[in-house]
Amino acid sequence: MQIFKIALRNTSRQVRRTSLLSGAIAFGIMIIILLNSFTNGLTENVKENVSRALAGHIYITASEVTQGGIEVARVSDDGVILEAVESSGIEYTSVSHRTSFTGTLSLGSKKTEERVTGIDVAEEQMLLDSLVVKEGSIEAFLADGHSIILSEGLARSIRAEVGDEVLIRLVTQTGQNNLGEFTLGVILPDEGSFGSDRAYAHLGYVNELVNMPADASETINITLVDMEDTSEAALRLISELEKTVEIQDAAEQREAMMNSDGATGAVIDAMRDSMGIEDETDAEGEADNGQRGFGGGAPPMMGPAGRGGMFGAGITRSSLPPGTVTFKLNTIDDYTGAISQLVSTLNYIGYGVFAVLLLITMVGITNTYRMMMLERIKEIGTMRAMGVHRKQVRRIFLYEAGITAFIGAAAGLIVSLVIMLVTGLLSFPEAGDFTMLLDSGHPGYSMNPGVTVGLFIIIVLFSMLAASNPAGKAARVAPAEALRTTK
Repeated sequence: MQIFKIALRNTSRQVRRTSLLSGAIAFGIMIIILLNSFTNGLTENVKENVSRALAGHIYITASEVTQGGIEVARVSDDGVILEAVESSGIEYTSVSHRTSFTGTLSLGSKKTEERVTGIDVAEEQMLLDSLVVKEGSIEAFLADGHSIILSEGLARSIRAEVGDEVLIRLVTQTGQNNLGEFTLGVILPDEGSFGSDRAYAHLGYVNELVNMPADASETINITLVDMEDTSEAALRLISELEKTVEIQDAAEQREAMMNSDGATGAVIDAMRDSMGIEDETDAEGEADNGQRGFGGGAPPMMGPAGRGGMFGAGITRSSLPPGTVTFKLNTIDDYTGAISQLVSTLNYIGYGVFAVLLLITMVGITNTYRMMMLERIKEIGTMRAMGVHRKQVRRIFLYEAGITAFIGAAAGLIVSLVIMLVTGLLSFPEAGDFTMLLDSGHPGYSMNPGVTVGLFIIIVLFSMLAASNPAGKAARVAPAEALRTTK
């Protein structure tokens, strides 16, 4: 403890030198914490906004063979899914039903093609509350079962205004042409470069148009309590569903989820072991990265068992017996894969920058402590003559380097927290170009405590390592020689 006190006193005596070294360390720590927190926040914001738009974190579709041998995308009986959700023990906040189709919207001579999503308004209050209304009102939409919500770009493309009658031509599940008549109730502002055109209608009317039973839907979407549990929850759900129904590509889906970023920890390892799943390699001996099935990019949103067919895009004939039903699961990770890869790249760049700054700082620390040893050689000799051991002299220098590094890291953390607090107060238009990247119009940061602690440990240890050579030389100075020096 006495040695540490001496080191702390020496650090406080060299204010200018300590400030310069701590400042360099603080800058490096600040950069990596800001970048890591920003990219983590970016990922969370995108996933949260996507999950809100898609009404959940887990999406279940089904391929059903009709009596006519046509394969259609619909869940006629949601009882087996709801039972599996309950028995799996996953923690969720809501279950919602949706049906979508791709049709041609027209008003007079103006036409445009777009995907229309039918929502159950009783289940999707969170979505309705999150919509930024530019014209019209949500109340008007709720009051009219034939009302439709369009984004500004869509409405502009057909020159539609609130109250106009919009016709939509589509093809039903079984291949017949159909025509829907909608009243434009709400216009939403465009989401900009990172968003997309949006069209929402009432689920009951959409089911009627696509020739689907009123109590059926194209997808069942599950919103979890914690988005980080998505992969684990999907694995549990697959295991429960497999007991009673057929899951398309179940092995591939399970392996992909186990290899996803969200599937970590002892629970996943236990599942992997219990199923006898081993790490696979490709022909060149490289590990399979889990991108099979629906890994690298956004998978087909709907269609027979997720094969990409959408209403109006063609009819699929099946050789399977009528009544055959096959289920498929997708998760939020399937739709945000590109963002996750971008974030990983940015983090790697940040770590690379930090490594360069760390190297430069270590060189500076080494040179600084060499000068300090020469400047304090008489002091070292005096301590040695008074009985201070070589190891104790060495520890004094190492402790000084560690204290300086810790002060710099703490300063960098404080500065980064202040920057995050101030920039987090900035407000951007919720309908601007970066809507999908924001948290209710504000930049979002998410600091990883593990990364922060790791950075502190790394910077302190490497600083002490950089000072170890000068410290060793200081410890080896002979007392008589040190006291004779005139430097």
